Amino acid sequence: MSIEAMKQALEFIDDVYAGEWHGSILRREQVEQSLRQAIAEAEQDKPVAVVTGVFGGRFVVDPTNPAMVLPVNMALYTHPKPREWVDLTEDEMVSIRSRVQEYTPLDSVKYGEAIQRATAQELKEKNSAST
Repeated sequence: MSIEAMKQALEFIDDVYAGEWHGSILRREQVEQSLRQAIAEAEQDKPVAVVTGVFGGRFVVDPTNPAMVLPVNMALYTHPKPREWVDLTEDEMVSIRSRVQEYTPLDSVKYGEAIQRATAQELKEKNSAST
């Protein structure tokens, strides 16, 4: 949690107990938003594993979640690299439309649904392959 969010919360509590209510609704919302953001940031920074020792010249790593299985050679980052979204090209969109039209003689609603499913599948494949 950020120190700034904690300071804002303490000042707000002090003001409320001191009877200084002017503008307290607006301040409460600002403090609440700061605290929620700080909590979300703190939750993102949880480690996936902890080095528990060294054996045979190699580090021994223990997952923080006992149900998690860490694959061999898994890279562990202090901050995960953000994944860049890979969008469909115009040619890929035309290809999806032609595939759906060619194999699916449907009314307009079902055609729209078929296009959505085909596009979602194509994007899922494209973005999971780029990780």
